[in-house]
Amino acid sequence: MMVSVRQGTGHPFNILSGILEVTCSDGWFNFSDLAFSHTGIGYILDFNITYPTQAENFRLATEPFRIAERKLKINIYEATSGDITTDSQFYIMLNLLDSETSETITDISWRNHTWTASVSMISPSNYATLGGTTTMSFDTYTGRVMFPDLLFTGFGFFCLQFRVVSDPPDYNMTMKHKMIIKHPKHIDMIVEETYGMMVKFNVDFNEVLPDVDKHDAFEQMILTNNANMLPDVLFSNASIYEGSIVVNFTMSGLSSDLNSTVYSLCEIIYNETSYEFYSYSLKLSPYMIVKNETYEFEYFCGKFPDDKEEEGGMELVVKVTVVVIPLPIVGVALFLFIWRCKVKPKTQTHDVRSVTLGTLHSNAEQSVTLGYPA
Repeated sequence: MMVSVRQGTGHPFNILSGILEVTCSDGWFNFSDLAFSHTGIGYILDFNITYPTQAENFRLATEPFRIAERKLKINIYEATSGDITTDSQFYIMLNLLDSETSETITDISWRNHTWTASVSMISPSNYATLGGTTTMSFDTYTGRVMFPDLLFTGFGFFCLQFRVVSDPPDYNMTMKHKMIIKHPKHIDMIVEETYGMMVKFNVDFNEVLPDVDKHDAFEQMILTNNANMLPDVLFSNASIYEGSIVVNFTMSGLSSDLNSTVYSLCEIIYNETSYEFYSYSLKLSPYMIVKNETYEFEYFCGKFPDDKEEEGGMELVVKVTVVVIPLPIVGVALFLFIWRCKVKPKTQTHDVRSVTLGTLHSNAEQSVTLGYPA
């Protein structure tokens, strides 16, 4: 039996390939590798008996059908293994797969297709740029493309976006690949402890991060910023997920460096350090999980003084109260105030607040005293 595309159906330039004539086996004619070179609608296949000649009038035709574009996806075929550090070159090789079956596409030049791949960071970073050759053409013989000399000029968590386009322009695909680039001093560093950490931004997750691209860009920004602001420890296993915006990560290093890094996070929170992301200026909430254990924020960071805005509000209340107090009482209050300041021995401490930190080292508490400027 032979199969053919009925003339006038489907795409006018289509070529049907595969084994087009098969022999009957146990009463069946199996056409197992037919392929259409072009997409189109209204295709009809005709099946005709070619032997014996007495059966030439036995024919069969399909109902009209549609050939859709084959769905493909980008795949990392091979890449540099092991730790990658600042300014060190690495390579990444890509190939194409069938997105439904994950079958490797070996003949990438069907219909005279040529393919080009490019790579970039998902968004710019304040701490690093991507260097090396960032646009390459696929090898039609191997069906692969290699970026041989990529590098990052800084360290942190970075998200690469690969884009593959075809000519004719039937395909325009993207794929993301996340990488940790280490500072050279983090290679072979001594690890005494590992802390599981969590902090969060008390904002609407879906408003700030409405799509996957924004999510990946924010993840790169916050984790790379923290890795560079707190460089004494190694950050890893980082992720962002919903619940406000929750940032999960792991810190490893010397116990003393981990404790000081926790306190540095306290300072970032207390100082209301801003993280600029598109049109948003985001600040960490007074919430923290350390070593995968949830405690009140003050357990780790101590109780910070009330902010200046609250002090200003209190001062305003006092002034208003003074205005409505009768004049004789004002005189008495003024006398007591002068006596307290000028007559009574000056043995009282100034207005300071003492902050006791939670146990950062294994057996000792740390204290810090905070005061307001005169």
